[in-house]
Amino acid sequence: MAKQRIPSFRIGRIGGSELTALLVISSVSDVFLSYPARLVTEGASAAWMIPLFSGAIVLAIWLMVDGMMKKTHTLNVVDELTNWLPFPVISAVLVILSLYILLQTSLIMREFTEAIIATVLPSTPSSLIALSFLLVSVYFSSKGIEAISRAAIMFMYFFVAGVVTLLVLPMSWVHTVEWLPLWGTGIPRIATYSVLNTSIYFLVLALILLSPALRKESLRRKTGVYSIVISSVIIVAFMLVLLGAFSVPITEKMTYPIYQLSRLIYVSRFVQRLEAIFVFLWTSAAVIKMGFGLWLTTYLFAYSQKMPVYRPLIWIFAMLVYVLMFVPPDLPTVLSLAGGIYETYGGIFSVGVPILFVLLIYVRKTRHANRSMKRGARE
Repeated sequence: MAKQRIPSFRIGRIGGSELTALLVISSVSDVFLSYPARLVTEGASAAWMIPLFSGAIVLAIWLMVDGMMKKTHTLNVVDELTNWLPFPVISAVLVILSLYILLQTSLIMREFTEAIIATVLPSTPSSLIALSFLLVSVYFSSKGIEAISRAAIMFMYFFVAGVVTLLVLPMSWVHTVEWLPLWGTGIPRIATYSVLNTSIYFLVLALILLSPALRKESLRRKTGVYSIVISSVIIVAFMLVLLGAFSVPITEKMTYPIYQLSRLIYVSRFVQRLEAIFVFLWTSAAVIKMGFGLWLTTYLFAYSQKMPVYRPLIWIFAMLVYVLMFVPPDLPTVLSLAGGIYETYGGIFSVGVPILFVLLIYVRKTRHANRSMKRGARE
Protein backbone atom coordinates (compact mmCIF):
# COMPACT_ATOMS: atom_id res chain seq x y z
CA MET A 1 0.00 0.00 0.00
CA ALA A 2 1.44 3.40 -0.99
CA LYS A 3 2.39 5.74 1.77
CA GLN A 4 -0.02 8.67 2.17
CA ARG A 5 1.78 11.99 1.73
CA ILE A 6 1.03 15.44 3.04
CA PRO A 7 -0.65 17.45 0.26
CA SER A 8 1.78 19.97 -1.20
CA PHE A 9 -0.80 22.64 -2.02
CA ARG A 10 0.26 25.54 -4.18
CA ILE A 11 1.37 28.69 -2.39
CA GLY A 12 2.17 30.75 -5.47
CA ARG A 13 5.37 31.83 -7.15
CA ILE A 14 7.64 34.63 -5.95
CA GLY A 15 10.86 36.13 -7.25
CA GLY A 16 14.17 36.40 -5.47
CA SER A 17 13.95 40.18 -5.01
CA GLU A 18 10.45 39.97 -3.50
CA LEU A 19 11.49 37.26 -1.03
CA THR A 20 14.67 39.18 -0.18
CA ALA A 21 12.64 42.29 0.62
CA LEU A 22 10.23 40.29 2.78
CA LEU A 23 13.00 38.58 4.74
CA VAL A 24 14.98 41.81 5.24
CA ILE A 25 11.94 43.68 6.55
CA SER A 26 11.03 40.77 8.84
CA SER A 27 14.56 40.62 10.27
CA VAL A 28 15.20 44.35 10.65
CA SER A 29 11.79 45.20 12.18
CA ASP A 30 12.98 44.19 15.65
CA VAL A 31 15.54 47.01 15.64
CA PHE A 32 12.66 49.49 16.00
CA LEU A 33 11.72 47.97 19.35
CA SER A 34 13.74 47.17 22.48
CA TYR A 35 16.19 44.88 20.70
CA PRO A 36 19.01 47.52 20.42
CA ALA A 37 18.84 48.21 24.16
CA ARG A 38 19.33 44.51 24.91
CA LEU A 39 22.29 44.39 22.55
CA VAL A 40 23.91 47.29 24.38
CA THR A 41 23.26 45.61 27.74
CA GLU A 42 25.11 42.52 26.54
CA GLY A 43 27.88 44.11 24.48
CA ALA A 44 28.25 47.71 25.77
CA SER A 45 30.36 49.69 23.29
CA ALA A 46 30.83 46.54 21.16
CA ALA A 47 27.08 45.95 20.77
CA TRP A 48 27.42 46.53 17.03
CA MET A 49 29.71 43.48 16.79
CA ILE A 50 26.98 41.09 17.95
CA PRO A 51 24.73 41.37 14.86
CA LEU A 52 27.87 41.42 12.70
CA PHE A 53 29.14 38.09 14.09
CA SER A 54 25.62 36.63 14.23
CA GLY A 55 25.10 37.50 10.58
CA ALA A 56 28.42 35.85 9.68
CA ILE A 57 27.41 32.68 11.57
CA VAL A 58 23.98 32.56 9.90
CA LEU A 59 25.54 33.21 6.49
CA ALA A 60 27.96 30.30 6.94
CA ILE A 61 25.09 28.05 8.05
CA TRP A 62 22.97 29.08 5.08
CA LEU A 63 25.77 28.37 2.60
CA MET A 64 26.21 24.94 4.18
CA VAL A 65 22.46 24.22 4.11
CA ASP A 66 22.07 25.43 0.53
CA GLY A 67 25.11 23.38 -0.53
CA MET A 68 23.59 20.20 0.90
CA MET A 69 20.22 20.95 -0.72
CA LYS A 70 21.89 21.55 -4.07
CA LYS A 71 24.00 18.41 -3.85
CA THR A 72 20.99 16.24 -3.03
CA HIS A 73 18.72 18.06 -5.54
CA THR A 74 16.29 18.95 -2.75
CA LEU A 75 13.66 21.59 -3.49
CA ASN A 76 10.85 20.88 -1.01
CA VAL A 77 12.43 19.82 2.29
CA VAL A 78 9.18 18.82 3.99
CA ASP A 79 8.03 16.72 1.03
CA GLU A 80 11.39 14.93 1.01
CA LEU A 81 11.09 14.09 4.70
CA THR A 82 7.55 12.75 4.32
CA ASN A 83 8.80 10.23 1.77
CA TRP A 84 10.52 8.14 4.44
CA LEU A 85 9.67 9.46 7.93
CA PRO A 86 6.41 8.51 9.70
CA PHE A 87 3.66 11.09 9.25
CA PRO A 88 3.09 11.62 13.03
CA VAL A 89 6.73 12.68 13.41
CA ILE A 90 6.53 15.22 10.58
CA SER A 91 3.16 16.44 11.81
CA ALA A 92 4.44 16.97 15.36
CA VAL A 93 7.48 18.95 14.18
CA LEU A 94 5.41 21.17 11.92
CA VAL A 95 2.87 21.82 14.66
CA ILE A 96 5.66 22.83 17.05
CA LEU A 97 7.12 25.18 14.43
CA SER A 98 3.66 26.62 13.81
CA LEU A 99 3.10 27.27 17.52
CA TYR A 100 6.55 28.84 17.86
CA ILE A 101 5.83 31.29 15.03
CA LEU A 102 2.38 31.95 16.52
CA LEU A 103 3.86 32.89 19.90
CA GLN A 104 6.55 34.99 18.23
CA THR A 105 3.93 36.87 16.18
CA SER A 106 1.80 37.58 19.26
CA LEU A 107 4.85 38.85 21.15
CA ILE A 108 5.88 41.11 18.26
CA MET A 109 2.33 42.47 17.99
CA ARG A 110 2.27 43.27 21.71
CA GLU A 111 5.64 45.04 21.50
CA PHE A 112 4.59 47.17 18.55
CA THR A 113 1.28 47.97 20.25
CA GLU A 114 3.10 49.15 23.36
CA ALA A 115 5.50 51.15 21.17
CA ILE A 116 2.64 53.01 19.49
CA ILE A 117 1.05 53.76 22.85
CA ALA A 118 4.32 54.99 24.38
CA THR A 119 5.27 57.21 21.43
CA VAL A 120 2.32 58.66 19.56
CA LEU A 121 -1.06 57.46 20.89
CA PRO A 122 -0.85 57.40 24.70
CA SER A 123 -4.63 57.75 25.21
CA THR A 124 -5.71 55.09 22.73
CA PRO A 125 -6.73 51.71 24.20
CA SER A 126 -4.19 49.00 23.47
CA SER A 127 -6.97 46.65 22.35
CA LEU A 128 -7.95 49.07 19.57
CA ILE A 129 -4.37 49.44 18.31
CA ALA A 130 -3.86 45.68 18.45
CA LEU A 131 -7.11 45.10 16.58
CA SER A 132 -5.94 47.46 13.82
CA PHE A 133 -2.68 45.52 13.51
CA LEU A 134 -4.60 42.24 13.53
CA LEU A 135 -7.03 43.19 10.77
CA VAL A 136 -4.25 44.32 8.42
CA SER A 137 -2.26 41.17 9.22
CA VAL A 138 -5.29 39.00 8.46
CA TYR A 139 -5.78 40.80 5.15
CA PHE A 140 -2.13 40.26 4.14
CA SER A 141 -2.08 36.61 5.16
CA SER A 142 -5.38 35.84 3.42
CA LYS A 143 -3.93 37.12 0.13
CA GLY A 144 -1.06 34.64 0.33
CA ILE A 145 2.71 34.78 0.12
CA GLU A 146 2.65 36.34 -3.37
CA ALA A 147 0.74 39.40 -2.15
CA ILE A 148 2.85 39.71 1.02
CA SER A 149 6.12 39.55 -0.91
CA ARG A 150 4.90 42.07 -3.49
CA ALA A 151 3.81 44.45 -0.76
CA ALA A 152 7.26 44.01 0.78
CA ILE A 153 9.13 44.86 -2.44
CA MET A 154 6.92 47.94 -2.96
CA PHE A 155 7.49 49.11 0.60
CA MET A 156 11.21 48.32 0.42
CA TYR A 157 11.97 51.53 -1.48
CA PHE A 158 10.38 53.67 1.26
CA PHE A 159 12.00 51.49 3.89
CA VAL A 160 15.51 51.94 2.50
CA ALA A 161 14.98 55.69 2.04
CA GLY A 162 13.77 56.01 5.63
CA VAL A 163 16.63 53.94 7.02
CA VAL A 164 19.23 55.97 5.12
CA THR A 165 17.64 59.23 6.28
CA LEU A 166 17.52 58.02 9.87
CA LEU A 167 21.18 57.02 9.75
CA VAL A 168 22.53 60.09 7.96
CA LEU A 169 20.68 63.10 9.41
CA PRO A 170 21.63 62.48 13.09
CA MET A 171 25.34 62.08 12.21
CA SER A 172 26.19 65.47 13.73
CA TRP A 173 25.34 63.95 17.14
CA VAL A 174 27.60 60.92 16.68
CA HIS A 175 30.88 60.81 18.63
CA THR A 176 33.10 57.90 17.63
CA VAL A 177 34.75 57.84 21.05
CA GLU A 178 31.58 56.15 22.32
CA TRP A 179 32.56 53.06 20.29
CA LEU A 180 35.45 52.45 22.70
CA PRO A 181 36.60 50.22 24.33
CA LEU A 182 36.60 48.12 21.19
CA TRP A 183 35.54 44.79 22.72
CA GLY A 184 33.01 46.21 25.15
CA THR A 185 32.06 43.59 27.74
CA GLY A 186 34.77 41.21 26.52
CA ILE A 187 35.31 38.64 23.79
CA PRO A 188 33.74 35.64 25.63
CA ARG A 189 30.47 37.47 26.30
CA ILE A 190 30.34 38.95 22.80
CA ALA A 191 30.96 35.51 21.27
CA THR A 192 28.33 33.82 23.45
CA TYR A 193 25.62 36.37 22.73
CA SER A 194 26.49 36.39 19.03
CA VAL A 195 25.63 32.69 18.89
CA LEU A 196 22.39 33.22 20.83
CA ASN A 197 21.53 36.24 18.70
CA THR A 198 21.23 34.07 15.59
CA SER A 199 17.55 33.68 16.58
CA ILE A 200 16.89 37.18 15.27
CA TYR A 201 17.66 35.91 11.76
CA PHE A 202 14.56 33.97 10.84
CA LEU A 203 15.92 33.65 7.32
CA VAL A 204 17.25 30.09 7.20
CA LEU A 205 13.98 28.48 8.33
CA ALA A 206 11.89 30.72 6.07
CA LEU A 207 14.14 30.06 3.08
CA ILE A 208 13.97 26.27 3.25
CA LEU A 209 10.18 26.40 3.73
CA LEU A 210 9.62 28.88 0.88
CA SER A 211 12.19 27.42 -1.48
CA PRO A 212 9.50 25.63 -3.57
CA ALA A 213 7.79 28.99 -4.17
CA LEU A 214 10.82 30.58 -5.85
CA ARG A 215 10.47 30.93 -9.60
CA LYS A 216 13.96 29.51 -10.13
CA GLU A 217 15.90 27.14 -7.92
CA SER A 218 19.08 29.07 -8.77
CA LEU A 219 17.67 32.11 -6.90
CA ARG A 220 17.73 30.33 -3.56
CA ARG A 221 21.40 30.88 -2.68
CA LYS A 222 21.44 34.52 -3.84
CA THR A 223 18.24 35.30 -1.98
CA GLY A 224 19.64 33.90 1.26
CA VAL A 225 23.00 35.65 0.94
CA TYR A 226 21.51 39.03 0.04
CA SER A 227 18.90 38.82 2.80
CA ILE A 228 21.43 38.00 5.52
CA VAL A 229 24.03 40.55 4.37
CA ILE A 230 21.55 43.43 3.94
CA SER A 231 19.87 42.72 7.30
CA SER A 232 23.21 42.55 9.10
CA VAL A 233 24.49 45.77 7.53
CA ILE A 234 21.34 47.71 8.49
CA ILE A 235 21.35 46.47 12.09
CA VAL A 236 25.09 47.11 12.52
CA ALA A 237 24.73 50.62 11.08
CA PHE A 238 21.86 51.40 13.46
CA MET A 239 23.86 50.17 16.45
CA LEU A 240 26.89 52.29 15.51
CA VAL A 241 24.78 55.44 15.15
CA LEU A 242 22.86 54.77 18.37
CA LEU A 243 26.02 54.20 20.40
CA GLY A 244 27.70 57.25 18.93
CA ALA A 245 24.70 59.50 19.50
CA PHE A 246 23.55 58.40 22.97
CA SER A 247 26.46 56.46 24.59
CA VAL A 248 26.16 53.11 26.34
CA PRO A 249 24.56 54.12 29.68
CA ILE A 250 21.76 56.04 27.97
CA THR A 251 21.04 53.59 25.14
CA GLU A 252 20.64 50.55 27.38
CA LYS A 253 17.98 52.38 29.43
CA MET A 254 15.88 53.36 26.41
CA THR A 255 12.87 51.24 25.59
CA TYR A 256 12.69 52.41 21.98
CA PRO A 257 16.10 53.84 21.00
CA ILE A 258 15.34 54.27 17.29
CA TYR A 259 12.36 56.50 18.07
CA GLN A 260 14.58 58.64 20.27
CA LEU A 261 17.15 58.77 17.47
CA SER A 262 14.52 60.10 15.05
CA ARG A 263 13.74 62.92 17.49
CA LEU A 264 17.33 64.16 17.23
CA ILE A 265 16.88 65.13 13.57
CA TYR A 266 17.08 68.89 13.22
CA VAL A 267 18.42 70.23 9.94
CA SER A 268 16.75 73.63 10.18
CA ARG A 269 13.55 74.96 11.63
CA PHE A 270 11.83 73.61 8.50
CA VAL A 271 13.22 70.06 8.82
CA GLN A 272 12.55 68.77 12.30
CA ARG A 273 10.14 66.57 14.28
CA LEU A 274 10.31 63.82 11.66
CA GLU A 275 9.48 61.06 14.13
CA ALA A 276 5.90 60.86 12.82
CA ILE A 277 7.27 59.75 9.44
CA PHE A 278 9.35 57.04 11.05
CA VAL A 279 6.43 55.82 13.14
CA PHE A 280 4.66 55.20 9.83
CA LEU A 281 7.83 53.47 8.60
CA TRP A 282 8.06 50.95 11.40
CA THR A 283 4.32 50.34 11.71
CA SER A 284 4.25 49.45 8.00
CA ALA A 285 7.22 47.11 8.53
CA ALA A 286 5.40 45.64 11.54
CA VAL A 287 2.23 44.71 9.67
CA ILE A 288 4.26 43.05 6.90
CA LYS A 289 6.20 41.05 9.49
CA MET A 290 3.06 40.09 11.41
CA GLY A 291 1.12 39.24 8.25
CA PHE A 292 3.99 37.00 7.15
CA GLY A 293 4.12 35.35 10.58
CA LEU A 294 0.38 34.70 10.60
CA TRP A 295 0.49 33.27 7.07
CA LEU A 296 3.42 30.99 7.88
CA THR A 297 1.66 29.77 11.03
CA THR A 298 -1.50 28.75 9.17
CA TYR A 299 0.47 27.30 6.25
CA LEU A 300 2.56 25.01 8.46
CA PHE A 301 -0.42 23.90 10.54
CA ALA A 302 -2.50 23.12 7.45
CA TYR A 303 0.45 21.21 5.99
CA SER A 304 0.81 19.19 9.19
CA GLN A 305 -2.87 18.18 9.21
CA LYS A 306 -3.08 17.22 5.50
CA MET A 307 -5.48 20.08 4.82
CA PRO A 308 -5.82 21.05 1.15
CA VAL A 309 -6.25 24.76 2.02
CA TYR A 310 -5.01 27.01 4.79
CA ARG A 311 -7.18 30.15 4.53
CA PRO A 312 -10.02 28.87 6.80
CA LEU A 313 -7.46 28.73 9.63
CA ILE A 314 -6.40 32.38 9.37
CA TRP A 315 -9.14 33.85 11.55
CA ILE A 316 -8.72 31.08 14.14
CA PHE A 317 -5.01 31.74 14.54
CA ALA A 318 -5.60 35.49 14.36
CA MET A 319 -7.86 35.24 17.41
CA LEU A 320 -5.22 33.16 19.17
CA VAL A 321 -2.61 35.83 18.43
CA TYR A 322 -4.95 38.52 19.79
CA VAL A 323 -5.61 36.60 23.00
CA LEU A 324 -2.01 35.52 23.60
CA MET A 325 -0.60 39.01 23.13
CA PHE A 326 -2.48 40.19 26.23
CA VAL A 327 -1.33 37.31 28.44
CA PRO A 328 1.81 39.16 29.65
CA PRO A 329 0.53 41.64 32.27
CA ASP A 330 2.86 44.53 31.47
CA LEU A 331 5.64 45.78 29.20
CA PRO A 332 8.55 44.62 31.43
CA THR A 333 7.19 41.08 31.23
CA VAL A 334 6.98 41.35 27.44
CA LEU A 335 10.58 42.58 27.24
CA SER A 336 11.70 39.81 29.58
CA LEU A 337 10.02 37.17 27.39
CA ALA A 338 11.50 38.67 24.23
CA GLY A 339 15.03 38.78 25.59
CA GLY A 340 15.08 35.83 27.97
CA ILE A 341 13.19 33.23 25.94
CA TYR A 342 12.69 34.21 22.29
CA GLU A 343 16.19 35.59 21.66
CA THR A 344 17.92 33.01 23.87
CA TYR A 345 16.27 29.83 22.62
CA GLY A 346 14.77 30.93 19.29
CA GLY A 347 17.90 29.83 17.43
CA ILE A 348 16.88 26.22 18.05
CA PHE A 349 13.91 26.74 15.71
CA SER A 350 15.22 29.39 13.30
CA VAL A 351 18.64 27.78 12.71
CA GLY A 352 18.78 24.38 14.42
CA VAL A 353 15.65 22.86 12.83
CA PRO A 354 16.66 23.75 9.23
CA ILE A 355 20.10 22.23 9.78
CA LEU A 356 18.51 19.05 11.18
CA PHE A 357 16.02 18.78 8.30
CA VAL A 358 18.60 19.20 5.55
CA LEU A 359 21.20 17.05 7.30
CA LEU A 360 18.74 14.15 7.59
CA ILE A 361 17.98 14.36 3.87
CA TYR A 362 21.66 14.68 2.98
CA VAL A 363 22.72 11.65 5.07
CA ARG A 364 19.90 9.48 3.76
CA LYS A 365 20.46 10.36 0.09
CA THR A 366 24.23 9.97 0.44
CA ARG A 367 23.85 6.52 1.97
CA HIS A 368 21.35 5.52 -0.69
CA ALA A 369 23.72 6.68 -3.44
CA ASN A 370 26.62 4.77 -1.88
CA ARG A 371 24.55 1.59 -1.63
CA SER A 372 23.50 1.92 -5.27
CA MET A 373 27.11 2.32 -6.33
CA LYS A 374 28.18 -0.76 -4.36
CA ARG A 375 25.27 -2.77 -5.79
CA GLY A 376 26.20 -1.68 -9.28
CA ALA A 377 29.85 -2.63 -8.70
CA ARG A 378 28.88 -6.15 -7.59
CA GLU A 379 26.71 -6.65 -10.65
